[in-house]
Amino acid sequence: LISMSTYIWQFRKTPGAKSQVYAQICKCTWLLASVLMTISPGLPHKLFWNNFLRISCILSPYFWFLFVVEISGQKAKIPITFRYCIRTIIICLILGILTNFSHKLFWRYAWLEGQILSITLGPGVWVARLTSYLLCLLATVFSIRWIFITVGLRRHQALWFTFAAMFSVIGSILNFVPSAQKIAPLPLNFLINGVLLTWGFYHWHIYNILPLSQEIVIHDMIDGLIVIDEYDY
Repeated sequence: LISMSTYIWQFRKTPGAKSQVYAQICKCTWLLASVLMTISPGLPHKLFWNNFLRISCILSPYFWFLFVVEISGQKAKIPITFRYCIRTIIICLILGILTNFSHKLFWRYAWLEGQILSITLGPGVWVARLTSYLLCLLATVFSIRWIFITVGLRRHQALWFTFAAMFSVIGSILNFVPSAQKIAPLPLNFLINGVLLTWGFYHWHIYNILPLSQEIVIHDMIDGLIVIDEYDY
């Protein structure tokens, strides 16, 4: 995930690139916080990493949603009021997590059972989860629409990235299923998602599409030659 984020950063001026980088960083933070929350000694340290984990859970689907609407050119379909509302909710949830010690809206009580952190959840956590899964649902809807409004190579890209994203969603859902914990569903599904996305970036050239386009055009031409430079001339 980190390697792919580093690779994508060179295309940061392209629509969707920054959002994709931020989404991968959130996944890395999510996994890192999960590990450090487990191995850290003492309740304060575990709660500290728990905050990072919760924030990553909120930001990851948000940036995925932004990636989909930006890369597919569907951003104009979303009313600006709705976009500001989502952003405001995300900011309020993050601030709420960071200031939970004063209002106890996200977790009221926390204690250790051996080295395992146990938390009594407050209403804020359920609002955060609902927001995250609604963003996942919205991103999926726009991802499917991305498939139908594109053709050719762009449709192959849309299909591949929609398919890859489903593994992250499945992993986050299975993370709440006790019987699935034996296979560590979240890191496993993030790994599959990362491998699929990396292959998609290098094979389908979602940002640096021009070299692949030139190759396809030249391959399918019966007679003649078209040469396009980096400025599309």
